[in-house]
Amino acid sequence: MTDNYAPPGKGPNKTQVKEKRRPVPAKRYLVIALWLIAIAVVWISNDHGMWIITSVAGGFWGMIFKSKKSYLGALCLGALAWFLPLIWDTLLGLDISKAGTVVAELAGLGGSLLIPILITIITGALLSLAGAFLARSIFMLSKSRLSLLAQANREQTE
Repeated sequence: MTDNYAPPGKGPNKTQVKEKRRPVPAKRYLVIALWLIAIAVVWISNDHGMWIITSVAGGFWGMIFKSKKSYLGALCLGALAWFLPLIWDTLLGLDISKAGTVVAELAGLGGSLLIPILITIITGALLSLAGAFLARSIFMLSKSRLSLLAQANREQTE
């Protein structure tokens, strides 16, 4: 027997089958590109004091992708868009640790740097999630309301 021989009913060996790589769908690349663009928009808007854009971006995310996974995407979008500027400022040499400890002490949370960073991440994530949830709720409500109006209109014409 050789290595290429497979007994009947056992199927081919690994050496006989060339692995086929499934191509990544173009939609996945588009989703990743949109996600990165949304993170950049939220980051820039936060730098200019327009933090509410986080909710707007989450709302657009919830409207574009109509599944329950869109909530996870919006959550991660907000968290990263608020956390990445902190990392960027640290890489530029700004002393984030001093500012973080001062904020924690002023809030009465002790002198830990971790607490303000976690609060920042959670704030961004919840703002984006709230926007996605609100947008999806309005969409579903308007969709059901329009179907009821169409049904009532059909009944009146009959």
